[in-house]
Amino acid sequence: MDEERLMRVNELAGVRVKVTRDGYLNTSRGVVKDRDLKGCESEEFLEYVPSVINARRIEIRRGDRRIKTNTFVLTFNTPAPRDQGRIPYLPLTVRPYVPTSMRCFRCHRYGHGRNRCRAKEELCVRCGEPGHGSEECKRDVRCVNCKGDHPANSKTCTKYMEEQAILRYRASNGGTFKQARAAVVVKVAKEIRPKLFTQVVRGTSTRAVTTSATVKESVGVPSKVSTTARDGPGKKNVRMDESESSKRVRQEKDRYGAE
Repeated sequence: MDEERLMRVNELAGVRVKVTRDGYLNTSRGVVKDRDLKGCESEEFLEYVPSVINARRIEIRRGDRRIKTNTFVLTFNTPAPRDQGRIPYLPLTVRPYVPTSMRCFRCHRYGHGRNRCRAKEELCVRCGEPGHGSEECKRDVRCVNCKGDHPANSKTCTKYMEEQAILRYRASNGGTFKQARAAVVVKVAKEIRPKLFTQVVRGTSTRAVTTSATVKESVGVPSKVSTTARDGPGKKNVRMDESESSKRVRQEKDRYGAE
């Protein structure tokens, strides 16, 4: 095989080299869940499923107690997880493991943790401003990521939905985070825009319509466009500033709704 021949290479252009497998790109994680796994131990997966190199049971905390669940996270020595596995007398369906997006608890932006944060000051999760915590915050709620009227830890944040879409793609298809981000630009727009459209129709969020920064950047949309409309005969011209993103939301909604 090409891989085996490549692993035996020890010299290139007269330079001594050592070829090793990338431990990050050549492994993947999957989830198995079954009520019959309640009494199963992690070692059994390593023994009976050849491609599994690590197994971890998910535990939940209730008060001071840690409760073992019937769900395991398996690490495979393949770029994508196997669809199925088996331990004695128990066939298992393996689903891709999608981790939760990493959000810094200091600046509340995605992609790094508190220990690697470069922000000079800790920001409030509610308003995105420094100098106070969320408990004593009296400012208007404003997300530091998408500028919407919700806290930075909201699951309705467009930035959060984008990050989760990228992680779902990578869990199923492998590759790097950067490759997954490039591959799901259109998919992200399809997932997020219908939700924004609903907000526009209901009038529940004025900020989210005009400040979906990540989506606008990914599709190269200008921030605003001005239009002029006439109410009718004898009426004055009315100038309206319509967010280009909301216009695109309407167009996408009409197009996909017609399919």
